[in-house]
Amino acid sequence: MRDEKKAWAIGVLVFLALAGLGHETWGTVDAIQRLALTKSLLLRQTVNTEAFGPIKYGIAQPILMLPTYGLGYAVGVLSHAAEPHRTGYRTTAFLFSPLLVALTCGVWYRTARRLGAAPAHACIGALTVAWCTMLLPYSRLLFSEPLNAFLCLLFAAELVRSEAGSDWSLGRAYGPLVVLSLNYVVFLPVLGAALAWFTLRAIQRDGLQSSWRPFLAGSMALALTIGGWCWYNYARYGSPLQFGYAGETFNTPLSVGLFGLLVSPGRGILFYSLPTVVALACCGALAVRRASPRPLRAVSAWGLGLFLAYLALYATWGSFEGGWCWGPRFLIPFVPLLHFGILPIMQGWKRARHLLLGALVVGFCVNAWEYAIEWQAYEKDTFGEGKIDYRRSVTELPYVAGLHGFAGWDSVVRLLQFVAIAGAVSYVLRRVVRSGVNPAEGRSLESGPY
Repeated sequence: MRDEKKAWAIGVLVFLALAGLGHETWGTVDAIQRLALTKSLLLRQTVNTEAFGPIKYGIAQPILMLPTYGLGYAVGVLSHAAEPHRTGYRTTAFLFSPLLVALTCGVWYRTARRLGAAPAHACIGALTVAWCTMLLPYSRLLFSEPLNAFLCLLFAAELVRSEAGSDWSLGRAYGPLVVLSLNYVVFLPVLGAALAWFTLRAIQRDGLQSSWRPFLAGSMALALTIGGWCWYNYARYGSPLQFGYAGETFNTPLSVGLFGLLVSPGRGILFYSLPTVVALACCGALAVRRASPRPLRAVSAWGLGLFLAYLALYATWGSFEGGWCWGPRFLIPFVPLLHFGILPIMQGWKRARHLLLGALVVGFCVNAWEYAIEWQAYEKDTFGEGKIDYRRSVTELPYVAGLHGFAGWDSVVRLLQFVAIAGAVSYVLRRVVRSGVNPAEGRSLESGPY
C-alpha cells in the first residue's frame, strides 16, 4: 500500500476511534461564541452575532466551521427540527475537531516518511500524537488549538519537502500560516519568520537573484493577512486597528507563568504530556547536531523555536492558565512538530528507547484518566460561583481538577472503553502499515541514524 493511502487509512481509523470515544461538545464560552459567528456568517452574512454582537476571536475557525455547521443546519431544516441551529452545532462538535486530529495524524505519518522513517516507526509516531499527548482531550472540544496544531503541521510538512529538495510550493508553505495568523493574530510573527527563512534559504542555495520569489510570496501573504485583519476589525468594531483582545494584559511574572505551564500540578506539561517533554529534549539535540539530515534539523529547530517563543509569551499573559481546561492548552499547537524529535529514538538512539516507552505509557494513562473522570463537573462545582480563586487549581494540589471527578463504575467503564478502542485501532493500523512493506526497506533504515 502506498504511503498516501496509508496516511488516509490512519486518518480514517483515528477519526472512527474518536467518534467511538464520543463526548463531543461545544460547551466552552469561546466555542459557543465562535459557533455564533459561524451561524451569523451563514444566515445573516455579517460578523456581528445576534447573541454576542462582535466577538473577540479570530475569523478563521468560524469560516472553516461553515461546511459542518451548514450540513447540520440543513439536516435540521429538512427534519423539521424545532431549532435547526442546534443540529448545526452538534454536527460541528461531532465532526470538526475529530477530523482535524485525524488529518493531523495522517499528515504526520506522511511527513515522518519523508524524513526517512520506516513505515512502522511513522505509524507508531502518529499513534503517539493521537493517544499520548494533550491533543486527544481537545479532540472532543471546539477550542482552537487542534486547528492551530494542524496548520503548524501543514507548514512543517512543506518545510520538510523544501529542505529535502522534493517538489514543494510556496503557496502550500505560506498558506497554512496565513490561516493560522487569521485565527490568532499572535501567530503573525511566524509568517514573518517563514518569509525570512525561505528567502535566506533561497539565497544560500541559488544566490541573491533567486530570493525574489519567496520574498514576494511571503510579502503577499503578510499583506493578505494584515488586510484580512483590518477588514475584520472594521466590520465588527468600525476601526481597522481595534482588535478583540485589546484589553488583555501581560502582567504575569515570567517565573510564575513558566512554573505554571511547565511543572505545576494543574497545568505543567511535565505531568499532562510527558512524551512531548521527551520530544522537546530530542528536538534540542537534533537542532544543534550537525550530523542530522537537514530536513530533520530544520523541522526540529522550528518546533523548538516556536515552542520556546510562545512559551515565553503565554507565560506572561494575564490568563496564562488558559481558563477552565485540561493541561497547558496554549502549548498544544506545537506538539505535532515537536514529536518528530522522537523518530531517532525509534531508529537508533537505543539507550533512550526505555525512556521514550515509559513516557508514552505515562501519556497514555494520563489521557485514559482524563477520559474516565468528570473533572469539568468538579471545576464547575468548585469554582463556578467564584468564591474560590481558580488560579488555586493550577498550583495547589488539593484543587487540581485532574485529582477529582472519579465517577465510580462509570469511570471504570470509560477506562475499559478507552483501552479497548485504542487497542483495536493499534491492531488494525499494524496490519494496514505492514501490508505492502518491502522487508529490505525496514532493515536498511534500522542500520543507522537519521
